[in-house]
Amino acid sequence: MRPSCDSRGFTLLEIVVVIGVLAVLTATLVPVVAPLLDQAKITQTLRLIETLRKSCNMFYEDMHTFPTELELQDNPTVAAVHQLTQPQGGTWKGPYLENPYARTDSPCEGYTGVFRPLTAAPSDAGGLGFDLDGDGTEEATGDGAFLVLMGCGSRIAQRMNALLDAGILGAWDRRGRVEYDAGLDRVAVYLTGG
Repeated sequence: MRPSCDSRGFTLLEIVVVIGVLAVLTATLVPVVAPLLDQAKITQTLRLIETLRKSCNMFYEDMHTFPTELELQDNPTVAAVHQLTQPQGGTWKGPYLENPYARTDSPCEGYTGVFRPLTAAPSDAGGLGFDLDGDGTEEATGDGAFLVLMGCGSRIAQRMNALLDAGILGAWDRRGRVEYDAGLDRVAVYLTGG
């Protein structure tokens, strides 16, 4: 007696049809989902900016200088500076943040941190400070704090720029509270000071 063979495999035509349907779904959904993901990153970044701005100002009230808060490596014991959360001696009354600021707090993929002064190298290509009114002159220089986010992409940087620098004319990526370096995919956001 022969065993019955009721099971059959997929034909090449069926596999091609399934791949075609998946391609159409992907092409349809990506343009809809990508802006939603970008908006979530922007919302998270705006909340982060406000939290860090308040923390930096409280630190300044106590210490009379602005903090550095960063973690450049995946390993938190390497290249970490946590002035907002770890005792600094003197008139430090923190912690000013609930937890040390880490790479995982960033909505972007690259390293992130709070730097000072406003003329430090990550603020823009020349490290000149921030042109807050868009007139071509950096008004915010000297002691202050700014946030650097790596790996956000130009779409997110442009949207943050539109929200934080609305009405500032000129090169969107070099004027105002948001400065973007496309070559490094780096966003610098003015927090406070200067």
